[in-house]
Amino acid sequence: MLLMKLNKHSLKRNLTGYLFITPQMFFFFLFLVFPIYEGIRLSLFKITYTSEEFVGLANYKALLSDPVFLKATLNTVIFVICIVALTVVFALFVSSAIFDKNAKYVSVIRGSYYIPVMVSMVVMSMIWSFLLNPSNGLIPFVARELEMPVVNFLGDKTLVLPVVIFVTFATNVGQAIILYIASMIGIPKDVFEAAEIDGASRRTIILKY
Repeated sequence: MLLMKLNKHSLKRNLTGYLFITPQMFFFFLFLVFPIYEGIRLSLFKITYTSEEFVGLANYKALLSDPVFLKATLNTVIFVICIVALTVVFALFVSSAIFDKNAKYVSVIRGSYYIPVMVSMVVMSMIWSFLLNPSNGLIPFVARELEMPVVNFLGDKTLVLPVVIFVTFATNVGQAIILYIASMIGIPKDVFEAAEIDGASRRTIILKY
């Protein structure tokens, strides 16, 4: 009898939880799971305005033989590797340099690096466009005033990938810095003091402790 009451109570409690997450799960399946499924299904067909013809993996074969797709894939790999490496190295350097300083000083640094993360992508795009636009951007304007060669950062195909990498890095690195500082502050000071007594350098403390 007691077991039945416990099972009913557990069922009621679980049912309440499922009811709370039902709206979120509905939108999750509607806007994420279903589009993924439909995209995979449509990729196996040759679609026109009037018909669908099943072609299997022919679309994927054509895609893998497309030089534009291969170039885009290579650029994506380079982009991801550079962003991850730059973000980790720079965020770790900044965090290790300031995490044990005065609390107000750390707060100012954290806030200054986190501002780009809080600003919307539209605003950041407008700011970078204002800086880099070859016609009326601030950087090209300064270069012309100093009689230096003007570089088209947004139009030169050899520079556009490094520019995109830098802009993305500068916009999002604040999030990583905040996380690193939070994790370092959470480590007891006794650990760092013991490491210093043992003669460990600051680099060793940051990387191994």
